[in-house]
Amino acid sequence: MIKITYGLSIALLSTSVVVVQSQRAVASIPDPVREIAEKVTVRIDGAGKGTGIIIDRAGNTYTVLTCWHVVGKPNTHTLNQGTYMLRTGDGKTYTVEGSAVTKVADIDLAELKFTSNENYTPVEIGNSSKLIAGSTVYAFGWAAPDEVSKEWQYRPVETTATVVAKPVDEYALVLNNPIKPGMSGGPILDEQGRLIGVNGEARTDVRTDTEDFLGIPIDTYNKVASRQNSNQKPAPEVSGSTATTKDAEEFFREGNDKFDKSDYQGAIALYNQAIRLNPNDAKSYYKRGRARYDLGDYQGAIADFTQVIKINPNYADAYYSRGSARYQLGDKQGATDDYNQAIQINPTLP
Repeated sequence: MIKITYGLSIALLSTSVVVVQSQRAVASIPDPVREIAEKVTVRIDGAGKGTGIIIDRAGNTYTVLTCWHVVGKPNTHTLNQGTYMLRTGDGKTYTVEGSAVTKVADIDLAELKFTSNENYTPVEIGNSSKLIAGSTVYAFGWAAPDEVSKEWQYRPVETTATVVAKPVDEYALVLNNPIKPGMSGGPILDEQGRLIGVNGEARTDVRTDTEDFLGIPIDTYNKVASRQNSNQKPAPEVSGSTATTKDAEEFFREGNDKFDKSDYQGAIALYNQAIRLNPNDAKSYYKRGRARYDLGDYQGAIADFTQVIKINPNYADAYYSRGSARYQLGDKQGATDDYNQAIQINPTLP
């Protein structure tokens, strides 16, 4: 479900409302970004209808981020009555009771938790503050039935984004392409497949009679979620839980313990926490990349090793490991270039 505002008032779009989708080609969306989106995008049905994003894992418990208006009544803390059904990218469905849904502060975001023995990799959290006007981004979600399609359809949209410097509210991310009803709560990814925003609202500028399609920057979520957790009573520490008071180094060390025991999914969950607390933690990105590599997620590993190199261009092991991942994907030239760069930095590498 997508939310739309006329002037200063907000009204929810129902499935009977049609928004004409831009014809901007989706073929130009990079394959690695498409693959990440397909794995982390969740369809929400039942008491709420819309889209969500797998953003965290603690053991077998996953956290899905979506818009509050998908699961509850706008401008209130009242949930829709009933249960919610989550459909993950592999086609499996999970039932979520209202007790597992939490409103994020007083903004239009919510978290849902579900339990699964499947191995789902949460999306990597990006940095929306680094977006510049006109940055290319990719929005994904489940579009509701309309006059064109009688069924819910998974939609990828290539667009550009701008972050408003002094927004009226949390909707500070402006997209220049239409986002269909039903895609609210879906991910907005950057060119590396990192989450930089959440789809959600359209507003009509009465002066020009044109619509702005808006999202919530992920930095806004990080700030308010962190503040909300800090105002709650500390929960007993559980490895990988977001409710702990551990610092990034503690999560990194615990991740290494899991890694050394070949519990790569557990390690990734802990490295995710370390990165969330310290987005410039090159060593956590590197070890998460190693864990993804050992799980056969070579695209995810390449994304992590690339981030390491952005943070520290002289990280020889990151070049070497990225070369190995590229070799596994058949990119022999890319692998050779990375190996050469690694050896140039550190001639003692094998």
